[in-house]
Amino acid sequence: MKSHKELKEKWVKLLSNRRLGEDSYQNSNNTRSNYLIDVDRITYSSHFRKLQDKTQVHPLAKSDYVRTRLTHSLEVSGVGRSLGYNIGQYLVNKYELDCINEHDFGYIIQAACLAHDIGNPPFGHVGEDAIIAFITDNHDSLLKTMSQEEYNNLLHFDGNSQGFRIITNLAGWKYEGGLKLTYATLGTFCKYPRVYVDKDILDGKIGTAKVGVMSTEKDTLKNIANELGLIKLIDNEEVYYRHPLAFILEAADDICYCVADIEDAFFVSLSSLKEVETLLGPIARQPSKYSGEAKERVIDLRKEPFYKKLDARKKVEWLRGKAISNLIVETQRVFIENEEDILNGTFNSELLQTTVFRDEISECKKYARANIFTSHDKIHAEIIGIEAITGILEEFYKMILKPNHPKSKRINNLLETKIDVKLTTYENLINVIDFISDFTDRNIMDFYKILKGL
Repeated sequence: MKSHKELKEKWVKLLSNRRLGEDSYQNSNNTRSNYLIDVDRITYSSHFRKLQDKTQVHPLAKSDYVRTRLTHSLEVSGVGRSLGYNIGQYLVNKYELDCINEHDFGYIIQAACLAHDIGNPPFGHVGEDAIIAFITDNHDSLLKTMSQEEYNNLLHFDGNSQGFRIITNLAGWKYEGGLKLTYATLGTFCKYPRVYVDKDILDGKIGTAKVGVMSTEKDTLKNIANELGLIKLIDNEEVYYRHPLAFILEAADDICYCVADIEDAFFVSLSSLKEVETLLGPIARQPSKYSGEAKERVIDLRKEPFYKKLDARKKVEWLRGKAISNLIVETQRVFIENEEDILNGTFNSELLQTTVFRDEISECKKYARANIFTSHDKIHAEIIGIEAITGILEEFYKMILKPNHPKSKRINNLLETKIDVKLTTYENLINVIDFISDFTDRNIMDFYKILKGL
């Protein structure tokens, strides 16, 4: 059991305002918090702006109401900031922290939330699947030109690891450190602080479900972990227990997409008002305040005079807002109750799965998988996306293998990012994936037509 002083020292280390790529720590700024500067650097980055035309759930949506990755990220950042501020008040008072205030906690999580989807390729998870499928389909030829470690790095491509690569390496105008964010924000961003390792040695630890950092940024992860004092899970491997504030980022993301997916489904006519009430009503009518089982609480809600006066659209908006509000309150309660276990690396669950709403959240996710993610319009758009991403990868791979082919030369002349014969196949493919990931959904469709001569 660690003493109060030891726990305080651990928090102070985890909240480092030193910036990646810089040796000195930041002086306090009378006009802007160092962590608020992180918020601004992410907001003004071109990678963040491109989220306005990247898929959240419904690709190439005709309705301007449904969320894109940009609106989703903004909503997640709002929830994260609220959670950070409220939890920050508790931590500042408990440990008498004089290096930070509750607003700074909010800014750290807000910044990480803004960036949490910045590495998503066009068409979201479908884009990830298309890239992985290409690597799998070319397994034999790729392994002739690269090591198994390099191949595994490509095979486990993920928006999280690409996002880490962007904010620590590709984005920004300086040569090292990417956006040069504070270590506290970088640690919070990294939900999966690990490189590729054999899954058999991970033992189901929280934060290890995905590869969160490519081997190209392995040293950067090690640097961040050392600065923040992250707990190492496996000797001689870059695999760490996540930063405590990363639990809050994850919860903010889950809160928004679970609830928002249901709301969006209503506005694109995939769900009825009754279905939305059944799913979100039990969360909006929290059991600590209203009696009865979930179904009974929904029936009682429908009888409320204020609720009966609302039209269907307003009812759905009220349900969304109240559900998110209640989930915020419950999430911060769970974090505060388990704060020392989280700090010591012994808490091994998602925050939302420890709340009284865990069953309701599971029902929302189950419903989305069965009724929203399988809609014909969505699947049709995803097929188009897969075709475009796969086609572009195939064309670039031909360029790598045959750089002197007439078409290869012309494509290279067309692009700012060129295939470089001096680089290895692996290095060229990393650059190609960077290039593809930077496209928006509609822009990649246009580029695909150009490559195919359409």
